[in-house]
Amino acid sequence: MEGIYSEYFTLEAGVPQGEVVNPILFIKHKVIGAFASSEKELDVLRHLRKDPKVDFWNEPIEEYEKVSIHTSPDVEKTVLKELSDNGIDFYIITDNLKRLIEDERNNNQPGGFLEGRDVTKFNLDVYHNMEEINIYIEEIAKNHDIASIQRIGTSVEGNSIVGLKIGSLSTSGTQKQAVWIDAGIHAREWAAPATALYLIHYLVNGYGIDEKVTKLINTYDWYIFPVVNPDGYKYTWNGDRMWRKNRSLPPQRGELRNCLGVDINRNFDAMFGGKGTTDDICSDIYRGESAFSEPETRAIRDAVLQLKGRLKAYFTLHSYSQLWMCPYGHSLTYPLNYNDQFQALHTAINAVWKKHGKYYKFGSIASVIYPAAGSSIDWVYDNVGANYSIALELRDRGEHGFFLPRKEIIPTGEETWAGIEAMLLNVSNN
Repeated sequence: MEGIYSEYFTLEAGVPQGEVVNPILFIKHKVIGAFASSEKELDVLRHLRKDPKVDFWNEPIEEYEKVSIHTSPDVEKTVLKELSDNGIDFYIITDNLKRLIEDERNNNQPGGFLEGRDVTKFNLDVYHNMEEINIYIEEIAKNHDIASIQRIGTSVEGNSIVGLKIGSLSTSGTQKQAVWIDAGIHAREWAAPATALYLIHYLVNGYGIDEKVTKLINTYDWYIFPVVNPDGYKYTWNGDRMWRKNRSLPPQRGELRNCLGVDINRNFDAMFGGKGTTDDICSDIYRGESAFSEPETRAIRDAVLQLKGRLKAYFTLHSYSQLWMCPYGHSLTYPLNYNDQFQALHTAINAVWKKHGKYYKFGSIASVIYPAAGSSIDWVYDNVGANYSIALELRDRGEHGFFLPRKEIIPTGEETWAGIEAMLLNVSNN
């Protein structure tokens, strides 16, 4: 495989895709924190970001905001020289990414849940692998009348994309409006599936007990999918912890044939191929051969289209950076109801702040972070009629990045629910 990893890892030949015997060990890999103090220095980082051998964990957006850069021994000297030559302040966050990954594994071992499939033993403050997540979803559906399994498609490697519908029977005899939440579209963002699992737990256990939860379940049908990129997520557990894309086989392009995967959140038919995407198949933001070329995006598309006319809000969970964002990502233009969405975002982040004192920026994707064509929230807003189409970047702002500690999983879920609840109650009341 080309790119950042080079000879510092090996995968055993003949092993089926997704079933990795020798995981990537990240020997001598570093993570560097860099701070641009001018627009010129930001441009240097943006140029460096285009190199598929250099793994930027977050985007260089504003001056004095930390950018975390993962480097292999192959590119370390080049990156450090580029930073030094341009006067960009930096420091070494860790000189041993391998140890960071091993510590995370040791702190997130499977518990007793799988033995008896007892949902009370499913710890919400732990990161769970794909098997545990799927079995938990099954058990929730078995134990709660308001929950039912939803299978919307299969991935490149044949894994089911599974979630839950949570809703009470309509008292009016008509179909209720719907809320959609998906997570894990980018494989390495483990805080997102963990938060989706927290939301499922909170909804099914709060119904009939918590007045606000009960109202929201009586008002909306909830569709929650903790991992919509199951191949990529599985691969972060058994192969490459830093993997972002799906596991689609590449088109045969000579020496680049070993580069795998498509960024699913650049593959929707929303100004496909525009800014913030690339046709470089080795890049983490490779958009794919065409819009909806990937089975994962087609599954989301087809399932969401079935809710057309009654989908009130669409939420997609990512990490990290602490952001709540609405369309558009493909350009600096705003949706027709931008004022309504902006006000809803303001309501949400105020509720988030009140919960645990965490500040989240908000606004349109292109104005808050960077242009990103082909995103799910742009497509959903334009094609399904959801009044509110929201992308969340969860905790933190770079202190731990993709390695958010276990102790922050539940607080992240709590503040995320606080924001969603406040937004939807405000929308319902108005």
